[in-house]
Amino acid sequence: MPIKNPVSELVLLEGGGGIKMSNGQVVVSGSGELGESVGGLKQWVVMKPDVAVNSIVAAEDISAGGTIVCTLARTMLDTPRNLLYTLTDDASTTLTGIFVVVGTDQFGATVTETTGTVTQATAVAGTQVFATITSVTATLTNAAASDTADVGVAIAADVASFGIPDALGAVTDVKSVNWIDAGTTKTQNVDATSVVLARNCFRPEQTVAAADDYIILYESTATA
Repeated sequence: MPIKNPVSELVLLEGGGGIKMSNGQVVVSGSGELGESVGGLKQWVVMKPDVAVNSIVAAEDISAGGTIVCTLARTMLDTPRNLLYTLTDDASTTLTGIFVVVGTDQFGATVTETTGTVTQATAVAGTQVFATITSVTATLTNAAASDTADVGVAIAADVASFGIPDALGAVTDVKSVNWIDAGTTKTQNVDATSVVLARNCFRPEQTVAAADDYIILYESTATA
């Protein structure tokens, strides 16, 4: 039999079924997720972010050319975010390539990113937000001995993207962003550059550093 809290009108469901309001609205599901009926302000915290250019794929040997299935150094990102793609040509000549990444976004949906042509020694940031990585392949042109490929995370100002775990309905859904810069609290601008609705993400206005923390205060006004 459900156990009812007469003060808050919450109903605790037996057998790990979660928590509901007395009117039947789900507050917390049996798997621990917040129900859609739970509104109000929320916080999303990004602490000490990864800044490595090779945290997903590290110095993959691409000397054989053709299409390479890359070895993954990790399959889960530190926080949902976009990637950085780099090719290194040992002879600094004409190496180019196209990366294809398959994974999941911050909502658990399967997503794929195919880059444009990446040239040697010129890192290219992707736009897709990934939470997990399933596979990375690279199709190379003019690969030769000692050439390598790396995939890491984007950190450039107004490019690095942190995926917010709820769909946003407007730029104004993000109420404030507190940037803690190596221990010093600073405020970020919130505008159409820093909040990208199409990807439900926040983009810092400075290069992301490993000593940074971001506290994002937001609500979700998105409709189904």
